[in-house]
Amino acid sequence: MADPEQFKRLIPDMVALNPSTKGYAEVGQKLKATGRLAGMRIELFYEVFEAEVNKNFGVRQRPGGFFEVHEGNTILEEADGGTRATVTFTYKVSTGYIGKILSRVLVDRIVRANFEGYVQNLKALSELEELHLRSKGLPDGKQPEKQT
Repeated sequence: MADPEQFKRLIPDMVALNPSTKGYAEVGQKLKATGRLAGMRIELFYEVFEAEVNKNFGVRQRPGGFFEVHEGNTILEEADGGTRATVTFTYKVSTGYIGKILSRVLVDRIVRANFEGYVQNLKALSELEELHLRSKGLPDGKQPEKQT
């Protein structure tokens, strides 16, 4: 989940995600996201504040941009033979964009649809990963012990 290439696939209206460094995300890493909102192209600039592969991923928007506040965090935990995802998301659109270009109701509807799409895509991706690991004889995603 801390792989920017995978993360990009989770958000329906995200067009591109460009990390400041290659590989898995790390705390402090900068990300530039390009997305669509009501037919407009928007750019968002994030900083990673939590990152642990297949466990948690958190980003917050750096100052400036479409959102005044935009922060999301996803935590994955083993639970009842599957995976529990806890997703928190906070946002507030910069006042300069509301009224002049878009209505608050329209933006809320689009952001909510992207959040719901993110959760559905995360669930589907998690289930595929669990299925893949089980098909390789790796129950609950545990790696086989190395023989010495």
